[in-house]
Amino acid sequence: MKDNRIPAVIGLLLVLGLVAPVFGQAPCTLNIIADLGTSDTVGGHPYSGLIRGSDGNFYGMTAGSGNGSYGTVFQMTPTGVLTVIAAFDGVNEAGGVGNLMQAADGNFYGTTQGGGEASLGTVFRVSPLTGLTIMASFNGANGSDPCASLTQGNDGNFYGTTYSGGGGDLGTVFKMTPAGELTTLVSFDATNGSNPCAGLAKGSDGSFYGVAWGGGSNDMGTVFRVTPSGVLTVLAAFSGSNGAHPTGSLIQGSDGNFYGTTTNGGTNGYGSVFSMTPAGSLNSLASFNFTDGACPYSQLVQGSDGGFYGTTETGGDSYNGTVFRLAQDGVLSSLFSFSGTDGAKLYAGLVQGADGTFYGTAANGGTDDAGVIFQLIVPLQAAAPTFNPAAGTYLSAQTVTIASTTSGATIRYTADGSTPTATHGTVYSVPLMIAESVQLRAIAVADGVGASAVVAADYVIRPISAPVFTPSGGTYHGSQVVTIATADSGATIRYTIDGSTPTRTHGIVYCGQLTISASTTVKAKAYRTGSLDSDVSIARFIILPPQTLDFEAENLSYTGKGANVRVVCDRRASGGRLVELMADDTGDSIDFKLHAVPAELYQLRLTWKGDEGGGIVRINVDGKAVGCPLDQYSAGNAERYGTTAFGSIYLSAGDHVVSLVVAGRNRCSRGFLISADKFTVVGQ
Repeated sequence: MKDNRIPAVIGLLLVLGLVAPVFGQAPCTLNIIADLGTSDTVGGHPYSGLIRGSDGNFYGMTAGSGNGSYGTVFQMTPTGVLTVIAAFDGVNEAGGVGNLMQAADGNFYGTTQGGGEASLGTVFRVSPLTGLTIMASFNGANGSDPCASLTQGNDGNFYGTTYSGGGGDLGTVFKMTPAGELTTLVSFDATNGSNPCAGLAKGSDGSFYGVAWGGGSNDMGTVFRVTPSGVLTVLAAFSGSNGAHPTGSLIQGSDGNFYGTTTNGGTNGYGSVFSMTPAGSLNSLASFNFTDGACPYSQLVQGSDGGFYGTTETGGDSYNGTVFRLAQDGVLSSLFSFSGTDGAKLYAGLVQGADGTFYGTAANGGTDDAGVIFQLIVPLQAAAPTFNPAAGTYLSAQTVTIASTTSGATIRYTADGSTPTATHGTVYSVPLMIAESVQLRAIAVADGVGASAVVAADYVIRPISAPVFTPSGGTYHGSQVVTIATADSGATIRYTIDGSTPTRTHGIVYCGQLTISASTTVKAKAYRTGSLDSDVSIARFIILPPQTLDFEAENLSYTGKGANVRVVCDRRASGGRLVELMADDTGDSIDFKLHAVPAELYQLRLTWKGDEGGGIVRINVDGKAVGCPLDQYSAGNAERYGTTAFGSIYLSAGDHVVSLVVAGRNRCSRGFLISADKFTVVGQ
């Protein structure tokens, strides 16, 4: 093992304190912690980002300059003091581009694209005490050109990807034991992806999730899941419109979904931010427009306010890259645009310090274009609370939870119309039972960030809709068939006719039509398990003696269909005349309109004249058949009058159409003649 530690120390360097206005919030301030072009020891061109160590310090890598111009591994204190703890020599290793990771043993692990036994890359370990050790070398068959960080699994082994090499030279997923034994788990074959530039994210299920730069159904990259045993499943493929060519590692958000970026694609072709459920449902959240950045290469970080923060390689005011935020509401905004002197070409993501500010690296810019290490102070605000279920109208009491994605946030709420603040309102601790209509207001407060916006949710808890009577209460001649219904499904209705008030346990359970034969008052209530009871509906029905209405056929409005209609004078007819339809075949008909019929239950009767040429007639009322067909021919009734009852039918108040339709003819008949002398409706 070589001891490549370098005892060089660079003090805190704040050469710039740049302020960038951000629409809708206080401006962000960028401080240059280190201008790497002024250092002969730390090196330059940090393509990888910083990580926070368990000791509270930051750790990172440079890819050039320094001892032998091959890059270094360095430590940076929260106050900005840099110390080189290892240097790459270019023979066995060369500066890495993926982030370091700190393992359970306290040491730091990473990869290099070059160096090693075959000059195809290495996996290394760095100890602040013992320096740098090469753990494994890639030879092409087991992968080559690793350019991403490692992830330690639940089994203690290390997992990562290589950009190329493997069976198809399209990259691999590998496992390395703490002792340095390297195993290829997956060789990419284009169908499942190709050339992964990103590391793996360990999901809460113990599997690893990652992205491949290319391959898949559209050759624009894939999202995949791989188990520690090497079973790979493609979860989603990029199509261009939802992004293309992802290079940054995924992160699992506080909601359990995975979040990442693509360097290309999206609405404008400059890259996108996306989310994906563990089951593989991909959703494009935002697209870059160059003004807010372009080509994000790095992974995101979820800030203490619940928003997602990242960097872009280019775009912005000077085309040198940006720092952006995707807020919880899905709004993408540029927080800072680099000018070149303060940094350029950001390939690595950010890390949030214990002080709530963000730290990062720019591969270029600054003195001699060697790159910078920066701090970005972002005025943070706790994520606004959300209500579940959402505000709305409900038929039953609701159990409402209130949450904020800001870690450690305290939520205060009010239900009296007042505005909650950091000190006013009830501290939310358990779900709320909302049994009556109310407006809830809530605010989230957390250490190190500003209070969230106050949000309100209106809950309307209404009872089951009151029953409705059809027909409605009123004065009627004869019995009434009454239906009782509520607009809300699944409800039970109880009614009374003795003047008492129905309840959930008292009254008759309504099961169908109710016949009202005598004057009475009907009261009804609807109820359903888990819902509030309806108001009591009351209908007073006054039942008068049935009435009989006669309609002379020749005096009604009528229309013949398919045949000629004539009015025939006959002294035997009730009005001295009757209407005949000189039908030619079945289906011919005549429609009569009965005007201003009061609502009632009636028996319909037809007075008609038989004929040796009479046909068989079917009666329809408002398009519905009533009773049985009537044969208007027989040897005994020819040229005689008869009256036939067609059963009972409820007629609502107003006009109704009675149709006589030719249904056939008696085999002894000479034709299809049908006739109507008088219609009579007799109240029941």
